[in-house]
Amino acid sequence: MSEIDPTSVAGMSLPVDEETDLLVIGAGVAGCTAAIEAVGRGLKVVLVDENPVDAETMGDEIPLHFGGRMSGAARNRNAMMEAVLERMPLIAEAFEAGVDVRLSTACWGIFTSNPTACWIARPIAGLADVEGVRHLAFDNVVV
Repeated sequence: MSEIDPTSVAGMSLPVDEETDLLVIGAGVAGCTAAIEAVGRGLKVVLVDENPVDAETMGDEIPLHFGGRMSGAARNRNAMMEAVLERMPLIAEAFEAGVDVRLSTACWGIFTSNPTACWIARPIAGLADVEGVRHLAFDNVVV
């Protein structure tokens, strides 16, 4: 008599919350340009960037010099978002072009089908933001 292996992934699936044609990780010049170009060609595009990070984790992300301090603006989420958009107008251009822009969102993993995970039918990215964690299926990715 055979027993079911509780650690087996046989018959399992990775839950997918959303789907997109192209996932772009990083809202720098290259990422925004790629996202704008792709949406202009008719693709559904999601652009994620971990910045601006929450004030609570900012000390982990941005090295402060000895004795350095963050200003009070770092605790104001709207002020931080405005500062990012002011310094990177391409992010606003991407949004206006129809790109699904998600700031303060980290991509914590990309999962693809391989010999040990052949049950993954389509590439999937794990995304995390202040609201929670979700899985995004995609056809192509730009990192």
